[in-house]
Amino acid sequence: EGELQKIARGSVKIPSVTYADYMEKFLERKTATLRSYPTGFSKLDNYLVISPGDFVILAGEQSSGKTAFSLELANRFANRGNKVVYFSFETESYKLGDRAFTNWAGLDFNNVKRQDLSGDDWELVSEYKDSFADLPVVIVPSAGHTVEWIKGEAVRQEADIIFVDYLGLIQPSNGKKDKSYEIVSDISKELHTLAQSEL
Repeated sequence: EGELQKIARGSVKIPSVTYADYMEKFLERKTATLRSYPTGFSKLDNYLVISPGDFVILAGEQSSGKTAFSLELANRFANRGNKVVYFSFETESYKLGDRAFTNWAGLDFNNVKRQDLSGDDWELVSEYKDSFADLPVVIVPSAGHTVEWIKGEAVRQEADIIFVDYLGLIQPSNGKKDKSYEIVSDISKELHTLAQSEL
């Protein structure tokens, strides 16, 4: 490996940045309009700036609302014109759609889940169905797939933002079946590389 690196050094230019380069870009970057994805939650946006290429993990206890929150974020990002692709490794697509539409229309999710919609609920459905259908969101059933497959599908779908629900169910690229911590770490690294290279 060392010998190969010596050979490569002569033919491959490593992208490096001097402080002079940095200052030139600093002035250019800091006077340009910031490209970011505000969440619409003011308290969160005070502490978090999500920019293209960022890799963000939502973590929390089981059944603490991570999926519901991620769907709300997907709705908000899409409502600003971003193409969102939501990869679901656990939940069936139409169930996720129920949750997302419930958020959008302000419906009671228990009523939606039990198919027990009242007259008021149907008015909300009527009022919000078209604007929800216009959101540029695609839910992709993804069980059993790898990060490479996610990358290919995200590029094919021309995604601006992707969500992956959830990390621990992605099939490892190396085929490992044990050591969950290492697997999730490897997958996180692969997703981070995807975010940096494609989004």
